[in-house]
Amino acid sequence: MTRALRHLVSLTALIGALWFWSPALGAVEYWHVPTFYATAQEAEGAIRNMQDRFVGWEGLPLRRIEVDPMGFRTFGAVDYTETRQQWVYTGLGILGGHNQTVVEPIHEEEVTVVPLRKVRGLRLMNYPELNKKNKWGVSLRVEGASGYEIKTFRTPTRESAETLFNGLISLAVAAGADVELPRLGFAFDDITDADLKGPLKDLGLEKARGIKVTWVIQESPAHLGGLRVGDVLVECNG
Repeated sequence: MTRALRHLVSLTALIGALWFWSPALGAVEYWHVPTFYATAQEAEGAIRNMQDRFVGWEGLPLRRIEVDPMGFRTFGAVDYTETRQQWVYTGLGILGGHNQTVVEPIHEEEVTVVPLRKVRGLRLMNYPELNKKNKWGVSLRVEGASGYEIKTFRTPTRESAETLFNGLISLAVAAGADVELPRLGFAFDDITDADLKGPLKDLGLEKARGIKVTWVIQESPAHLGGLRVGDVLVECNG
């Protein structure tokens, strides 16, 4: 149920890194305060030691990791075979051919490239509804030529995801990236006249004012303080 809340918080504290992912696939974001490695070399070593404990978004086993001051690159690949029936024309008989079993080799590749200086934020994610082994992950917001791109790596456990998060943010900061992390852990939209005629019509607001909470990071200060998606804030600092 939507609640009208009056929170005594500074309005400026609400402004921060408010980018987030749509909850596709039931995605859930978790609060994580990173621990930075003392040097880029230590961060690189920690990530290399994790090669068998994380994959790209598609989940292909990593064959190679490359790290230098400018970029972080992973190369995943898998080889397997598919058996299928293929019609073979022979020109003989009534139908002129027959089915033949064919074993076809398949090669798939997945390359993820992260320009470290372009990283603008990281998120610790969980995908409980994802029908794959690695349900935890780290998503990076990367500045590109035509806007922002999301680069995601997935891990089997939260602990592995946190270690990867720490390594990646350490490398990005060492490369000179302007990385912004959330301050309170929620995102919002301004309330509009359309809201008052629609989902918020029973709230009792006479005019469009305040904000509606659209995203809350699990275990964040906002979440621990009681904010939930759908809450409405109409007043700050009295």
